[in-house]
Amino acid sequence: MSPSKWNAVNTPAALTGKKLDEEIIGKMSRAVQLYYKIPTLRTNGVTLQPEADAIINAVARTLDVFILEKEEEFKFGKGKKVVAIADGGQNYVGNPVKYVKWFNLYDGSERQDGQSTIKILDKTYTYGVEKARVFWNEKIKEGYNRVV
Repeated sequence: MSPSKWNAVNTPAALTGKKLDEEIIGKMSRAVQLYYKIPTLRTNGVTLQPEADAIINAVARTLDVFILEKEEEFKFGKGKKVVAIADGGQNYVGNPVKYVKWFNLYDGSERQDGQSTIKILDKTYTYGVEKARVFWNEKIKEGYNRVV
């Protein structure tokens, strides 16, 4: 399937004025940050470094977010394409949906601090359950691996 087919999905909620659940979207981003041990910024600007791998991975797994990844060569070096998938509740007609959010993880070996960085892509897509299954299977065929 062409990537453009998967990019034109978020219209039903937008047409009805129903907003996506920002709490779920935030949980998806946090699960990815936890899994890849990306430091988070506090409001006072102090960077927190995740400490215990076992605890972090356990917390990431409890967020009910599935994470797929695939090695990628970006313009400025190696990294990973990451996709997070979570239950999104119900759409405007009451059908269950899945939220899909994309991330780019850039390898930190080029940076002075050796820390990987992550770019959270702007859009969050919604898929019906059946379409989400097809999406998942396509990504697995394309070489993505489930990590959470």
